[in-house]
Amino acid sequence: MPTVREVLEAGIRALDRGETGRALAIFDKVLAFDPAQPDAIRFRHAARQRLIGDLAADPSALAEASDAELCALLDDPGLDPRTLANSLLERVAPRWPKSVRDTGALSDPLLHAVLRATAWHSLPLEGPMTALRRDLLDLDDGVLLAEPVLGLAAALATQMFRQEFVCLETKAERDRLAALQAELEAGNGDPVASALRVALYRPLSSLALSEDVAEALLRQGEPALSALFATILGEPWAERALMADIPALTPVLDATSIAVAEMYDENPFPRWPRMGPVTPLSMGAWVGDLRAQGYLLDRDGAGPVPHVLVAGAGTGQHPLLMARSFPETRFLGIDIAKRSLALATHRARLYSADNLCLAEADILALNGADASLVPEDFRPCLRDVPMIQSFGVLHHLADPLAGWRALTDLMAEDGVMLIALYTERGRRNIVPVQDYLAALRPAAGDGDPDRVRRARKALLALPDDHRAAGARQFADFFVASHFRDLFLHVQEHVFSLERIGASLAELGLVFLGAEPEPPVADLFRAENPAPEAWRDLAAWDRFEARHPDAFLRCFSFWCGRPR
Repeated sequence: MPTVREVLEAGIRALDRGETGRALAIFDKVLAFDPAQPDAIRFRHAARQRLIGDLAADPSALAEASDAELCALLDDPGLDPRTLANSLLERVAPRWPKSVRDTGALSDPLLHAVLRATAWHSLPLEGPMTALRRDLLDLDDGVLLAEPVLGLAAALATQMFRQEFVCLETKAERDRLAALQAELEAGNGDPVASALRVALYRPLSSLALSEDVAEALLRQGEPALSALFATILGEPWAERALMADIPALTPVLDATSIAVAEMYDENPFPRWPRMGPVTPLSMGAWVGDLRAQGYLLDRDGAGPVPHVLVAGAGTGQHPLLMARSFPETRFLGIDIAKRSLALATHRARLYSADNLCLAEADILALNGADASLVPEDFRPCLRDVPMIQSFGVLHHLADPLAGWRALTDLMAEDGVMLIALYTERGRRNIVPVQDYLAALRPAAGDGDPDRVRRARKALLALPDDHRAAGARQFADFFVASHFRDLFLHVQEHVFSLERIGASLAELGLVFLGAEPEPPVADLFRAENPAPEAWRDLAAWDRFEARHPDAFLRCFSFWCGRPR
């Protein structure tokens, strides 16, 4: 008779082979025998996250999955639901309530779960959502705060919070909203009904609520309201409280850096809801695997990687993923936007990532950073660093090469850098949108919270064949911070791969291999089977010329000093 460990290992092998359903059945069997078995709990969680990806990629399997199974996946706080939620839009769209009297649709659990999970990426659903929102605005308090209306209203408010309130509004809605906000801040009327209505349109955490009103909202006993206010009030307030604890290692003096910091303080990017399970790895094994695949081939003499500097931590998604993946390595994440760092710090604490330290610092001033402000075991992340990672940051500096040079000065002699930059080909459909919106931009008002809504309204009014109409096809079109980062950024440079090569030469660095998404990597290897092609920047340039959508987000690559 096999032991528990042998059964567990059979499940792990099944998961490695991509047999997600079989693996889950095996882990369930182990947990039925020993509910506290830690590896079975961990691998079952990983299998459930894999199941989300499997369902999102297979329409037939998604169609066969029950509503109850899908709700369980979407509502699991330890899973990342984003791909699954957006894959379910076609399934839930026909269920959208025709009015507030459509009680069957109002009560649909799957519709509620999809609304709560993540921002929707659907223009056809935007109209019905905003129409229902208008109906809820003037509904009687008794009807609004009773099922079935309450459940959907709370789920819709969560969705609007996830989208950061990008949907269009009428003047009548804005006037009614102003009266509701004044009523709520004055403590008049029913605070729960007023707060629920305001939450459909604005971040409730930005209001000047009295302590009594705030406590009344956060102590709601009704589950839908309790979950809503914990998300839209509790989380932002917890993040705000952390801002004073974030150390400032350098001043932010550069004018462009100040403008970029203000932008991301107004709209932290990306605002991500949850992170899925992560399997802890060995940094040494990961670097060894990179070498085996053709990356960093000429870095065989490089030493261990106990410390990593992440230059551009943002809201913490990437540094937290790295810290959870490599628990024996210390990560220092820096950024110039304190509100983004507060969100990142809140998430890091939720996931108990003690090996991640977050601090405010400007890349351009890092050589003078006050290392004494971070715990001692993180200070080596600021001098002779064996690995530096910088994603989507250098191209937002006034002088990207100056920032890159500052990072190079911090890197150890045998260190490596992972850099990500926008490419000219990858941004070819985005620049026309940026140019169109720049022509509409008033001389002032970059921080105007209504600016994104006005920009979206202008883009929605364009004919389909307009050069800027393609903006509506991007997922970023549906979340305010993503929209602003993509189309309304205060500073952006794009690079040809030839220019990247020239920059590397000017900095005394060499190209050590690209790190694209797996489908792009597979296509490149199929077209360039020679192992040395992976470290040939000209080969990647020719590849991008053939496949101009290969690096729509960024071109990510490793570099280091020649040996």
